[in-house]
Amino acid sequence: MTAELSHFDTDGFVRDRSRPLQCVTAVTDVEVDEGGVTLRCSTTLISRRMRDRTGTMLETADQVGTGPDATIRIDAVNDHVARIRAVRGRDVPANETAMLDGPLPAGGRAAVDVGNDSVVVETPGLRIEIDRDPYRMRITDAAGRTLVDTIPAAVY
Repeated sequence: MTAELSHFDTDGFVRDRSRPLQCVTAVTDVEVDEGGVTLRCSTTLISRRMRDRTGTMLETADQVGTGPDATIRIDAVNDHVARIRAVRGRDVPANETAMLDGPLPAGGRAAVDVGNDSVVVETPGLRIEIDRDPYRMRITDAAGRTLVDTIPAAVY
């Protein structure tokens, strides 16, 4: 069974609304190598608050400034798995994480098409489309089913 996500929900990751949320706004540079692609990105800081409007809780958001640059790294692990890491700054850490036991398996290959408006990373089983400005990422499987679809930070 494949889990599907129609839109990325930050509440699963960010519960402390006292700190600004850092959202990627645009891809400013792209570096392609045999293992995948590195995206250099600009960000914005967004302040989120919950407000009670006559018994209904609503989330409001205000852009409060420009955030630090960020980097997104996409590696093709195999035809059906891509590893996506995002960090503040330029240095993506080594492959040791709790999600991967040992080094990243060898053999994953992806075709990368870099355009003025988008970047497409494709394996036989996945297609990752990144709109450069405003930033948006959509991941679909080989049948074209949407697995992940983010929303631009401007929506906040």
